[in-house]
Amino acid sequence: MSACELGLTHVGYRRAYDWLHEWAQEHSVREEAAQPRHSMRGYRGGMGKIVFGVHGLRSALNNTSALARQLVDRGHEVVFVSFRDVRETVENVGAQFVLLRDGGDAIELVRQQRKARGDLRSIRRSRQVRNELLELDEPVRALRELAPDIVVVDMEMHGLILTAHHLGLPTVAALSFHDPMRSLNRPPLHRDMTGSGAGAQALTRFAWSDLVVRRRFRQALGPLFPSAARARVLPQMLNTTDLNSVRSMARNLDVDLDAIASRHEWLHPHTYMRFPIISFSVKELEFDQTSPPGVIHIGPCIDPSRYQRALSAEKRSELSAFLARYARSAHRLAYCSMGSLQAAEHAYYQKVIDAFRNRTEWGLILGLGSQGSDLHFDLDPERVLILDDAPQLEILSHADVAIHPGGLGTLYECLRFQVPSVIVHTGETDMPGNAARTRHFGLGVVRDRSKVTADQLGQDAAELAGGSSATAHRRFAKVISDYEDRAEGVGLLEGMLTHL
Repeated sequence: MSACELGLTHVGYRRAYDWLHEWAQEHSVREEAAQPRHSMRGYRGGMGKIVFGVHGLRSALNNTSALARQLVDRGHEVVFVSFRDVRETVENVGAQFVLLRDGGDAIELVRQQRKARGDLRSIRRSRQVRNELLELDEPVRALRELAPDIVVVDMEMHGLILTAHHLGLPTVAALSFHDPMRSLNRPPLHRDMTGSGAGAQALTRFAWSDLVVRRRFRQALGPLFPSAARARVLPQMLNTTDLNSVRSMARNLDVDLDAIASRHEWLHPHTYMRFPIISFSVKELEFDQTSPPGVIHIGPCIDPSRYQRALSAEKRSELSAFLARYARSAHRLAYCSMGSLQAAEHAYYQKVIDAFRNRTEWGLILGLGSQGSDLHFDLDPERVLILDDAPQLEILSHADVAIHPGGLGTLYECLRFQVPSVIVHTGETDMPGNAARTRHFGLGVVRDRSKVTADQLGQDAAELAGGSSATAHRRFAKVISDYEDRAEGVGLLEGMLTHL
């Protein structure tokens, strides 16, 4: 029987929360020693029911599903809740899945209304549907019925975080970014800055001030921005970034948003500071080694057995032969990942292919992520393999270099397999901050996507494959391996269970 069913929610949550902060302080002190702390064999308490609330984007889902597998293997009951259908990924780790349908149904209803009545005549009904959705009836009902001991929610799943808080459930926010909290030694993640060097603090202070001012200006203008105007009319999902919609969710649940969240950190529109936060990153890659209050770095969770959409028999055969061919000592293998947020861009893909055209010792695997299947390229099929759904971990275990936009999931997987990175980012989300860390810690090179040439990409790959970043990669591969051995995430959650 769960804590919620026993009526212990408030007292148990307070006790678990106090324990967690004591644990975090001890964790911060001992982190310097880098010694194993929480053996997964050490827990002898009862089994718990843990619910993961996820938005379903691939990088974050890879982390949470890997953590869930560890919990399932230890006998805990694990359930995932999402508005995206990630059932195959979830059931692959032995967890249960609950699909939240109201958001998708609302979007489909509005689409049909607009098609039948036109945009203007459907506005009133669309706004009504939006407002009903923001009452969060479905997530409240789902979490009540599940009655979990602990809820672990992606930091950007505003609707579920507010729901869990409204119900008084012990809640942990999950963060798949580097530390987003404001600090003069920690530039905001959308800036390619390291926070060190002459005038660094002044530049960092300006970057943070600029971010806050722009957000306030945008909020003041409100619906004058097209995206904000649309968000006042169209249904919004649980991970909406529209501040007005998040505030409506909070009001509907009688939650004081300002008491649990801050608008002055990097994540938009809110960073939830009231809850303990697990970060799927390593502290050693932070510019500011002082962890923000409540943040516990548990490292990336990388599951070699994670769900991967199966390749066709033909593509599987091609990939196996390609990997075997370029595993030979005289050959090199490059892997290029487009990332889940990149739009298909033929010219860029072709530039990457051309980078290795005259480097006959190189083979290239181009992972399009189902975004470029209709594109046609000038290439040598003996030396270039194009995959819609590339099995990234398998390929990285053979690769000599990876070219990618700088998403955190791919960056950490490259570090895990000691594959140097050529980051060619577009300035989106946290990619500039990840690029800054890559450059600062000697883990690869960073290039401007609008200016980089094929020759430059080929030269970068050759230099990195020659070992220019090998020492740094050995260091961080060991760091990640140590995090995996300590199983910080499991130790933290099981510690909370014992204190409920």
